[in-house]
Amino acid sequence: MLNCQKVLTGIAVLALAGSALAAQGSSAKQALVGKAGQGETQKLTKAKSAEPTKTVLREGTGTVVSADATKLVISRMVKGKSEEMAFTLGPETQKIGNLEPGAKAKVKYRVEYGENVATLVKASPAAHTKHPSK
Repeated sequence: MLNCQKVLTGIAVLALAGSALAAQGSSAKQALVGKAGQGETQKLTKAKSAEPTKTVLREGTGTVVSADATKLVISRMVKGKSEEMAFTLGPETQKIGNLEPGAKAKVKYRVEYGENVATLVKASPAAHTKHPSK
């Protein structure tokens, strides 16, 4: 009986110690790491976020609204409504055709830091409507 009480007392002490450490959470961890360790932790966190991720290429098609050396805006239909989509053009962007307003464009792009970055833009001339002669 005496041994059971000692075991139960030991368990209670361990439980109290564990709950005290859990309550302190990250402040206890920071105290153990120290100032030099915090810098190392920050470096590791930055290194993890800088790791390359799998790039997913996407594709969009529409009509060119505007284009210059660094930006392309197309208009496309989504669920029956016109929607504009902007792309960043860089030196690595392959451009095929003339990116003039009204031209049809097919854009392959990736999303980088919340921006659509074009990797390939294929433009075809705007479709001209033939008017019947009277």
